[in-house]
Amino acid sequence: MIEQWSSRVPSFAEWLDETIEQSLTVFQLPKGHRLRLRTTNNLEKYHQEVKRRTRVVRIFQNRRSCLRLVSALAMEQS
Repeated sequence: MIEQWSSRVPSFAEWLDETIEQSLTVFQLPKGHRLRLRTTNNLEKYHQEVKRRTRVVRIFQNRRSCLRLVSALAMEQS
């Protein structure tokens, strides 16, 4: 694969050669975990939920109250 890309994009081939081990570590995880890591749908859904809940409040008394709401949402997700 590195040889294939070295003629077209040498910088990518060099990067791949240096980081191939880190790039393939995801395959050590169970298949169920890999399927979830493949997309960012869960993260996008979480951000959408935070946005929806904070719009309802509109104005927070202070930063701690906002952090408390977002932390509760994060705990709910995990």
